[in-house]
Amino acid sequence: MAKDASISRRVSPCVLAYIARNFAMPYVGAIIGFMALFMLVDSINGDMRDFLEENTKIKREMAADTAMQVSQQADKAAQTGEAASSEARGGRQLIPWSVILTYLLAKQPQNLTYVIPFASLLAASFMTMMLGKNSELTAMRAAGMSLFTCCLPVWVIAALSCAVVLGINESWGPACLKKADAIETAYLKHGKVKNRSAFGFELEHRDWLIDSLSMDGESTGVIVRQYRPDGTMEYLLSAQSAEYDDGWLFKNGFVKHYGADGAPLRQSPDFFEELKKGYTESPADIHSHSIERDRMTIAELRNVLRSGLVTSRRELNLLKTLLFHRCLFPLAALIAALFGVSLTISTDRMGAMNGFATAVGSLLLFYLLTEVGVLCVKNGWLAPLGGFSPILGGILPTIAFLMLAVRTMWKRA
Repeated sequence: MAKDASISRRVSPCVLAYIARNFAMPYVGAIIGFMALFMLVDSINGDMRDFLEENTKIKREMAADTAMQVSQQADKAAQTGEAASSEARGGRQLIPWSVILTYLLAKQPQNLTYVIPFASLLAASFMTMMLGKNSELTAMRAAGMSLFTCCLPVWVIAALSCAVVLGINESWGPACLKKADAIETAYLKHGKVKNRSAFGFELEHRDWLIDSLSMDGESTGVIVRQYRPDGTMEYLLSAQSAEYDDGWLFKNGFVKHYGADGAPLRQSPDFFEELKKGYTESPADIHSHSIERDRMTIAELRNVLRSGLVTSRRELNLLKTLLFHRCLFPLAALIAALFGVSLTISTDRMGAMNGFATAVGSLLLFYLLTEVGVLCVKNGWLAPLGGFSPILGGILPTIAFLMLAVRTMWKRA
């Protein structure tokens, strides 16, 4: 008899498929709805307005150019007796709608990383409330089935969502942001913003500024400022281009020397066609250190930490905190699903609604604490903790909420 009772408590594939269907449908719907809302907000309040204003400006310039050309052609016709032409030539072209749409879509992946956890929470809460409304939760418990096991499809989908968020943060998202930046530079800033790279190498007291950095070719617009240990300027090297091959080869530039007090010497700069310098920092090092910290991927953060070029303890702690945060933040989708199911398990409607409100508040609190942890390390507020500050700021909030969500689910199931 004990064997039969054990068998009866097993969750059938039909139940698992039913749970998966009831979770997946609102999950997909929530993602679509949230993304449409983000697109609408971006279109009305931000990005779309910038492009429309630019097109309006272009239309005015085109109208002014057309009027001027027609006037010039009329004057010429009056002198030569030829008919005037109203055809306008030259000038800027309107920004195509395909470009505007591409820009808006390229901005969305960064929103998707926050949308997916909320969609996971909403879908889990909606599924649980519907199961409670139809007395299906009571039936599962009466049959001796564990709700934790019955919700296995929810945990699987949430885990896959974590992988998707990680993939967006590390691959798709940065690529789309680069595309959006390129469109903005080409159409709104008209190419005036250069792809500049800046890097301060504290260990060797050296600063770099490069207009166009090439990983395996010739970089252009290179400026190197070399400082003495006391902080005064030793010399400034400026070159039209430079290449790296176990050292830097600078071409067509000059070196300006400075005195011990940091003031420029009266002597003229030393001009050169080629100059070899044994600087140890590579283009990859300069590139990785030039990226905004908040936009760095896990691989980029790891490369910077391994390079050994960062000597500031505060900067090292910030990089480690961001690395931990990047690795663990995707778990938000699983945390949201656990809270969504566990806190909305109730046989009455009011209890389910109160649980849903608590789940939403818990996820918002999770977002807040993870960002506050990074902010505390960035501002040096956790500096007295030394090497423990990255753990407290980058690991503890996520792990604490994950353990709380699992414990809550285990007790309620």
